[in-house]
Amino acid sequence: KGPTSSLWKPEYLNLYNTIGINHAAEKFNTFIGHFTDYEMFKDQSKYSQFVICPAFMNYNHKTTKDLKLLVESDPGMKILYKEKRLFSYDIITPDGFRTDLFQNKNYYPFLFKYASGVLILQLAIFFKMDKIFTLGIDGGKEYNEDFILTKGNGNFLDEQLNLMNKIAEGKIKIIKL
Repeated sequence: KGPTSSLWKPEYLNLYNTIGINHAAEKFNTFIGHFTDYEMFKDQSKYSQFVICPAFMNYNHKTTKDLKLLVESDPGMKILYKEKRLFSYDIITPDGFRTDLFQNKNYYPFLFKYASGVLILQLAIFFKMDKIFTLGIDGGKEYNEDFILTKGNGNFLDEQLNLMNKIAEGKIKIIKL
């Protein structure tokens, strides 16, 4: 939702495998929508072709929204699940809090810290991509004016960029559009 998201071009949908984070997924009609907050998922009036919900974590209360329960109770999730368009993965915080959606201790979940860009980068590395293009992952506290009503607090955006660069080092190239 950063200022550079105003540079979005509809032709990117045909040129790239696009992932929209939170409200950007619906606004730009991206191929994949990625949500870490249930409230942002619920704000959508239409969903991307595929949706990734890597657990809806409430870090302060050490809880997660149970995706199985949400698939049963949330009409949008139920449709996505039945149409095989809903995906997930486990996440872990720096202090060791894990979601354990899949109850599999034989793999290491993705690190959840600062914001979704860090998770998207780890997904790209997992799928052995050699580069990722970003738009709207800017750092600072500024937002594209189209997202003023849905902006976050921006407290960790600079740290997100620093962590993304550290994780990417030697594994994947980050190219800002």
